[in-house]
Amino acid sequence: MLWAIIWDVVWSLYEWSWYRDKDSFELFKPWCTFTDDTILTTAIAKSIIKWTDWYNDELKSFALKYPNIGFGDKFFMWVEWKIKKWTSRWNWAPMRISPIWLYFNDLQSIKDEVIKAVSGSHNTIEAIEWAYCIASIIYLLKTWKDKKYIKQYVLDNFEYYLPEDVYFLQNNNKFFDMSAKGTVPYAITCFLDSNSFEDCIRNCISIWWDTDTIACMAWWIAEQFYWIPEEIKNEVMNYLDDNIKNIISEFYSL
Repeated sequence: MLWAIIWDVVWSLYEWSWYRDKDSFELFKPWCTFTDDTILTTAIAKSIIKWTDWYNDELKSFALKYPNIGFGDKFFMWVEWKIKKWTSRWNWAPMRISPIWLYFNDLQSIKDEVIKAVSGSHNTIEAIEWAYCIASIIYLLKTWKDKKYIKQYVLDNFEYYLPEDVYFLQNNNKFFDMSAKGTVPYAITCFLDSNSFEDCIRNCISIWWDTDTIACMAWWIAEQFYWIPEEIKNEVMNYLDDNIKNIISEFYSL
């Protein structure tokens, strides 16, 4: 969960840019901030803390509390119009569900919770399937599965291919895609073709795609696989408000 938030802060200055330099990217700058990715991830965590499986209430409540932080128009229509089910295939669904794999301890429970957490605003097979895909990957990493196992698991269980490597992504991206199906496999590839948590995120930066959300997903895969320096965890707290910091502390103490 925390690494989704860390990346959101790191990338906040570049969200609408075409930055692609893998080697020279600086992680934190004084004017970084948190955006919608942090808010939605925190809302899911708050639902779990409260022992409720009705995630939609927290998602809408947090969005209304932080309305000017980068939400898309259609998502906010779902929030304000009190619509129960909204059909969307975009990648905000898999982006926000990282707290689920940290708390639930078998694949069926994770799948059940993902459906509840996603189907309100993203009630499509594509969004739900790929949200479950990425959550299940991280659960498998928690059970000490290696990268080779993860790659085969995705190929065997989800109807889509995985790009060969990051080099392929750097040289074959032709258009901007924000769909779950068009971004989750890229996040997985950036992780599989990395040698450290920082290399994973730099892989995401180097491809021309929806870098913001791809890297958010890729880094919380990397969170479960790589050792990550404590100084980065501590640094991100300087950019969060007390409400978010308190929820993070409460969630990790469960």
